Amino acid sequence: MPTTTTLKEGIPYHSIHFSAKEGDHLFVRYVGGTAPYERFAIQAKNQTTQQWDTLTFGYGTETKMFELEATPYINQGEVELFIVPDYVSNGSDTMLWVTDTQHYTKFDDLNEMLYKMMEYCAEQYTTGNAGYMIHTGDLVDDNAAGDNPSQAQIDLVTKQWKIADRAHQIVEEVGLPNGVVTGNHDTGSSLQTLDYRFFSAYFGQDRFNNQPWYGGSLNNNASHYDLITIADKDFMIVYLGYGVEGDPDTIAWANEVIGHYPHRNVILATHDYLMYNGGNGITSTSSRYEEIFNQIVIPNENVLMVLCGHDNGAFRREVSIPQSDRKVWEILSDYQFVDSNPDKHVIGSVSGCSGDGYLRLMQFDDSGMSNITYTPYFDQYNPFGADKDQFRIDLNYVENQRMITSEAIEVYTLTSPITYQDQQEYALTYHQKSVVVVYDENQNVNYHIVG
Repeated sequence: MPTTTTLKEGIPYHSIHFSAKEGDHLFVRYVGGTAPYERFAIQAKNQTTQQWDTLTFGYGTETKMFELEATPYINQGEVELFIVPDYVSNGSDTMLWVTDTQHYTKFDDLNEMLYKMMEYCAEQYTTGNAGYMIHTGDLVDDNAAGDNPSQAQIDLVTKQWKIADRAHQIVEEVGLPNGVVTGNHDTGSSLQTLDYRFFSAYFGQDRFNNQPWYGGSLNNNASHYDLITIADKDFMIVYLGYGVEGDPDTIAWANEVIGHYPHRNVILATHDYLMYNGGNGITSTSSRYEEIFNQIVIPNENVLMVLCGHDNGAFRREVSIPQSDRKVWEILSDYQFVDSNPDKHVIGSVSGCSGDGYLRLMQFDDSGMSNITYTPYFDQYNPFGADKDQFRIDLNYVENQRMITSEAIEVYTLTSPITYQDQQEYALTYHQKSVVVVYDENQNVNYHIVG
């Protein structure tokens, strides 16, 4: 010690094994970790369940101290601990992309279509066929933005958010890593009266905060980022919320967090960015495109793609970065007016308000991404045609930089504790020291080695 192991493929690890017997109460002190801002874990194999249990985790390099009941982890008289970078992956090569699902919450007969989409996504995850799900906004159709919305409007909006909430619980129950961002229907289209109250209540940071893929957020999940590994490539998905995506504080936040992860491939997910324009695709005239492209995409060389919804259609284009040989893909996906029963789903004078359950499956490999568009509800493909909905793009990935570094690890057997009002004290075996366990007002544990 210290020892550092670095890999570009696979997962580096350090291990330590030590003698233990049934009933031993151990204390472990570890100094080390992984790359800055990345998460690492200390794990041991549970001999009863045959599962790898995470005993503790940390970020970057730090000192971790924890107690360990040895019995479940003893194998032939020894316990073995593994220290690993804690990348979130189920081994899949595919991301799912859902967007503009508002009509499924608007029309009662379409609720089941949304649930079917999420059940399909959950099944793709549990079978190992997909490892992450993106939603690029418009979870609901109606909002309560503006002055003094009526109680009837609030009730309508609440009903739709509850449907979206229930739908996303389907993927959460199986553990599918996922991220969401607002669209104009979620907050209102006017930048002067944006209403994030319902989104914050149903999809705020508290919903995701304890998930290992969740990196952090700005303004209670108005914008946030996730860390996920797909096809053995390390990704960072940065979500930019509707109406705030071009604000100075959002841009500063995005650049700061992207700067923490130069070794991850960045996908920006936002709502309004491109327009279909009859299939010929243009920059959205209502978007904050210029701010996003000039102030986030250009300065961050690990940005690979920008994904968006908002405008019914499917379009993609490869954009060159000025004064560089670098290129970035911009991709629009939105099926909100694809409807097999258009006369049934009418809003005002607009008919065909459905979506028919279409979503995208983006399969990554060493040189790029292959996309297909599919509805599990009707078992059909590519509503805008194979040229727009089924395609392959080349990607120039940044290399993985996975590392684990260990400076020290100590394992002690603890004696019976002396208990005080708000703390306990254990003597450490074969060491003229003791460890004091202090509980704060929230019953969090803090360890102090004394002597």
